[in-house]
Amino acid sequence: MGHAILIIDDDAAFRELLQGVFEQAGHKVLVAEDAESGFARLQQEGVRLVVIDQRLPGGENGAQLLRRLHALKHRIPAIIVSGYLNDDAIREFIREGVEGIFLKPLNIFSLLKRANQLLTGVGGSAERVTPALAVGGIRGLSRAGRVFAERAMEGANFRRNLLLIGPEGSPVEEIARDLDQIAEVPRKTVLLRPTQITLEALEAALPSGQGPFTLVLPDAGSLSSAEVDRVVAIGERRSGAGGDVRLVIALPDSVEALYDAGRIDEIFYLFLGTNELQVPALSEMPEDLLEMVKDALGAEGFEVGSIESKLRAFLLQQEWEGNVGQLRRTVARALELAAPKCPGVVHFEAALRQPVTRFDLATLHGFLGRERQRYLDAAQRLGIF
Repeated sequence: MGHAILIIDDDAAFRELLQGVFEQAGHKVLVAEDAESGFARLQQEGVRLVVIDQRLPGGENGAQLLRRLHALKHRIPAIIVSGYLNDDAIREFIREGVEGIFLKPLNIFSLLKRANQLLTGVGGSAERVTPALAVGGIRGLSRAGRVFAERAMEGANFRRNLLLIGPEGSPVEEIARDLDQIAEVPRKTVLLRPTQITLEALEAALPSGQGPFTLVLPDAGSLSSAEVDRVVAIGERRSGAGGDVRLVIALPDSVEALYDAGRIDEIFYLFLGTNELQVPALSEMPEDLLEMVKDALGAEGFEVGSIESKLRAFLLQQEWEGNVGQLRRTVARALELAAPKCPGVVHFEAALRQPVTRFDLATLHGFLGRERQRYLDAAQRLGIF
């Protein structure tokens, strides 16, 4: 049986979106467009959860409405949504006891997950508040992660190429999929690795009239000249303001740096453009790193309110040169070593020492792409072609 959820937001389209999401999940949804009518419904309707926009018409904002509600001893769990919160505002909401904070445009699935936690009493305490965004598993709990997630969401609805500049092991495909889900018009995400880029594969993956699509190239720095020509051709034909294909292209460095180093030619350089999004290394996001570990353990059924101090220290001392990919592989191996118990520091230490024995397709593709580029560079220097 669902619960009564109240949405207070003056944006009718956003209210309707959330109403549809929560109703599909089996809940009863009430709506209000300002603080005054929302306050009246909160007192009368037996509401179990309220989702409030920070900016409301009528002179009273979301924070003020919460204070008025708390003054009457109404301790209804509250989630704040806004496109205008800074760090100081987020800290103020945490002090007010807000159980969730999401910045617009938001990840609807993360919002629904948090709402269900609060309604069922799982992870609903003030200590579990995570005032964060979620793009590619990066929650925005650290400064670098927050800057990345905010800029990523700002570009969710752009139709031109998006360049993801980041180290090996960045969650490129997951970032692209999350952005596609939060876009105003959801898109289908298609992943193509360098060795898969043929005209036939492109046409089969992107059938006309069935878009819009996002074509993800996770290792574009190792594309051959022929593959570059095919990508440019499909991009010029079907991308742009009126097209049905958007390209998300992962590169190890900025376009300018790759061009200056002779890694990409002038045609590809001009085609890529300058819409770059820097993906931070995991070592720059300690808070996000710890939350990713908690999420992974929680997904396996372990209740992890906080990571014990020895494991926390161990995780933060590692360099994580393989970034998010390496962290996820390490957690998976630690879970295998500790099964059926929750892994501790000894299991994570062993997991990092243990060589990768499971077939890792992403790592293999990355290795093959880099090796192929080395041979191509050598062949060009020798004048073979």
